[in-house]
Amino acid sequence: MIASLLLTVIAAQAHATNLLEIYDRAAQNDPAIRQADATRLATREARPQAWAQLLPNISANANWSSVACGANSFQCPTPGIPAANLTGTDRAEPSTARGGSYGISAVESINLPLMLRNLKRTDYVLAQADLTYHAAEQDLAVRVAKAYFGVLSAQDVLNSAQGSLAAFNKQLEQQEKRFEVGLSANTDVQEARAARDSASAIVISSKRALASAQEQLRIIAGSIVDNLAAPIDDMPLIVPDPQSEEEWVKQSLDGNLNLAAARVALDAATYDLGTVKTYRYPSLTLGANYDNRKIFSDFDTQKGLNSWAGTIISVGISVPIFSGGMVSSQIRQDVYLQRAARENVELVTRQTDSGARDAYLGMQSAIALVQANKQALESAQLALQATEAGFDVGTRTTIDVLNSRKALLSAEVQYEQSRYDYISQLIVLKQVNGTLSRGDLELINSWLVK
Repeated sequence: MIASLLLTVIAAQAHATNLLEIYDRAAQNDPAIRQADATRLATREARPQAWAQLLPNISANANWSSVACGANSFQCPTPGIPAANLTGTDRAEPSTARGGSYGISAVESINLPLMLRNLKRTDYVLAQADLTYHAAEQDLAVRVAKAYFGVLSAQDVLNSAQGSLAAFNKQLEQQEKRFEVGLSANTDVQEARAARDSASAIVISSKRALASAQEQLRIIAGSIVDNLAAPIDDMPLIVPDPQSEEEWVKQSLDGNLNLAAARVALDAATYDLGTVKTYRYPSLTLGANYDNRKIFSDFDTQKGLNSWAGTIISVGISVPIFSGGMVSSQIRQDVYLQRAARENVELVTRQTDSGARDAYLGMQSAIALVQANKQALESAQLALQATEAGFDVGTRTTIDVLNSRKALLSAEVQYEQSRYDYISQLIVLKQVNGTLSRGDLELINSWLVK
């Protein structure tokens, strides 16, 4: 039983969180994507608000009042004398008048062309909101990948620095023993100590860099993750298909989500130019009102005698003649907004074109760099073995061994970094192309150590 519990604890500690798990956490906890989702939901309310303009406004009202009149007031009715016949010599007796009313009204102001165009415009608004949200989803995937592999890269640098420190400590011990028996000079000891001290400083700075990278990942994922799955040794290198820069540019200009959203915004701005002209159209106003009133007085012989109820139906038309130049100003404003939207499309088009070319060339370069760094790592390993063998027979010095170790550790870090850059570049290329999806993350996730 105890052995089983120990195995469970060890397995839990050994589990490495993978890229897909971090992405799922980020989808729930990242403030940027949650803000984008809330903005999209808020924008969707434009459709029911547009429909509301086609429906009447209905309201109900009710009130109750009580008025007490003094003995010297001329404003309260005198018994037996109609209020219209009161003279300055008439005095009202102390009395109280109470009354109340209730009613319901419905009003509808109809400018049908304007209402229908406002309803149609929500198609552009909702389309742009969806495109913007999906672009935010792709941006989240890119940010997660960069933060994820940023932590792995920082961890590799720290591991390399710690390995270097351990090797230099060992080298220093060897040199001190050789110096004690007279097999090496004090210069070799000091050089080994200087290398050890330098490696110790690099370890300190590497720990700080790792903490910063972990904090960046925590901001996105919502929690700190210490153990991340790294790429397997035989990670495949996928060549972009098609292998044509111009074809990738063409696909990106057709599929990039930010560019698509900019084009929808231009369509909406063009549509608004036709809408603002409908402000000059006449509006038809329809109204219906029901009102019920009752007034009670101390002098009424029949309570509630002063009361009435009625229904009023009204139809009117309003023709705008002059609005202080408001409509003309709005037309000019929409012309400028259309011009701004058109220039924004041109800007995003150029950015997409440049981004697609840069991502494609970066992908090609990343593949070549991984292959070159792999060869450099193998060469550095062989070089260190040869240097250590030469040191044992006296043909190489301590400095040669230290330099070979530094070269090997540097080659290891550069090789791993190039693999992370390759994965990040693949994600960026998909993002610019507009095809980045969860399936791409699942593919990359399959390249990580289980």
